[in-house]
Amino acid sequence: MPTIHNFEKEVPFDPGYAPHLVPFLPAIIAINAELLPIKNFGQKKLRFKVLSKIGHKAFLSTLGFWVGCILWGGFIKYKFEENPKIISGNGFIGLSKKDIESFAYNEEFEAMKTYIQNYSRDMKYYLSKYISLPKFSDTIVEEYKDFVAINDNFLNSKTTNDIKIPEKFKFLADYSNAKLDELYSQIMEIIESNDLSQFLELELLKSV
Repeated sequence: MPTIHNFEKEVPFDPGYAPHLVPFLPAIIAINAELLPIKNFGQKKLRFKVLSKIGHKAFLSTLGFWVGCILWGGFIKYKFEENPKIISGNGFIGLSKKDIESFAYNEEFEAMKTYIQNYSRDMKYYLSKYISLPKFSDTIVEEYKDFVAINDNFLNSKTTNDIKIPEKFKFLADYSNAKLDELYSQIMEIIESNDLSQFLELELLKSV
């Protein structure tokens, strides 16, 4: 079981998520580009069967990453509320609005929402399967979108006190020190697993 660091002077902006993220937007763009020209339904069905697994993995990884980001924000905010720490490694500080636009946040949010809306229909149409996504998928998209917005794209997030938490995750403010340490251990275990989609299996999401 990972043990909590002391974080005497600073905490990392990213605790270790980035190397394990399977980004959704480039995956879905590539998938759509491959499927669109295929006119024969049988051929499209076969390719969809293969490509849908890639898209699904990227979707769950990105959704889990977003949950993880909010939880990390909640951990560093409330764990060090009485003794704020400097946030290290925040690459957003000093960026311009034009720089932020290049990250295509809104495009990814819309792509995720479209994927959620069409997922069950597409699974039924192409694979004759009745499959649904996690019921809180829409909520996570909206909460992460809000997380980015209320923190102004983290352009000025220099200390743990600067972090703001979206409404449906404010229950983290009621966590005791022991429970925050438990949350930290869960975060570290998921990072060590290399699978960010495991954030979607946490019991605390029942509160969202």
